[in-house]
Amino acid sequence: MGLGPLLMIDTAGSLMYEEVDAESISESKYNFGECDLVLQMCNELREAGLLEESIGVISPYSAQVNEIRKALRKQA
Repeated sequence: MGLGPLLMIDTAGSLMYEEVDAESISESKYNFGECDLVLQMCNELREAGLLEESIGVISPYSAQVNEIRKALRKQA
């Protein structure tokens, strides 16, 4: 299995502020601006012909992963 392209986007200084999941024991963080950016990038990759199962998103925050999953499900 070969490695494909990797895209990393630094959002520091972009006025996308983190929030803390108050229901999380670990106080996991999420960021709606970054979530919107991920959705936009996923849509552009799909429009370019990339299969959904070929797209991966990595986040160190479980709350961010949950927000991205919810947003992707709404699009489906």
